[in-house]
Amino acid sequence: MLNEFTVQGDTARVNLPHRCDLSSGTVTVVIDQNDVSLMDQATDKYWWYAAPCGYPAGVYLLCNKSHGTIGLARLLLNAPAGTWRHFKDGDALNCRRANLALMNHAPRQRDWLWSTPMPKGFTEIKSGENYITVRARKGADVNPIWQYLLERWQFIRVKNITITVPRIHEQRTSWTQRITAVIVMGSYAVSLDIGENGARQNQGAEERQVLELAA
Repeated sequence: MLNEFTVQGDTARVNLPHRCDLSSGTVTVVIDQNDVSLMDQATDKYWWYAAPCGYPAGVYLLCNKSHGTIGLARLLLNAPAGTWRHFKDGDALNCRRANLALMNHAPRQRDWLWSTPMPKGFTEIKSGENYITVRARKGADVNPIWQYLLERWQFIRVKNITITVPRIHEQRTSWTQRITAVIVMGSYAVSLDIGENGARQNQGAEERQVLELAA
């Protein structure tokens, strides 16, 4: 394997050319130390971070056997045809096996965006690509959900993940990225949303009305 890598305990960090970035920079993929040899055997050329031929961004190589492009996650999972690789935390540079899974459908944004547990006192009702609806116990404070939403937004920004704009926001912010939490509190609901142009809160209305305000 020609990429530079360092090993710390059970984890290996491999430097990759960043072919999605015109600045010719590098990024680092994290894999299990035991997978270094498997990664090495698959190719005698560089792995890189790219989105070839319309594939989703990730770690790819030209495979020795097929002479075609293969993703690192699919290689590690020995993924059969008709399956999709899924990064549980949404980070395509975290290729440790604990973060990888196979799915029988194309991964959706909601599969990783709302993967962390809800704060105590709140129960998920449903989720969409960029919003989640939760029920609050009686007398609950909305601040834990604000913190939850802020942590998810910070994760997106730190990892430089591009999120799709959901229908809930298309009319108001079709050019920006936002995520929303709708909190059902008895007979009324509160919506909290945060994105590139700041944060906003709507409250004192039924759940349907809050969703309309959030749009």
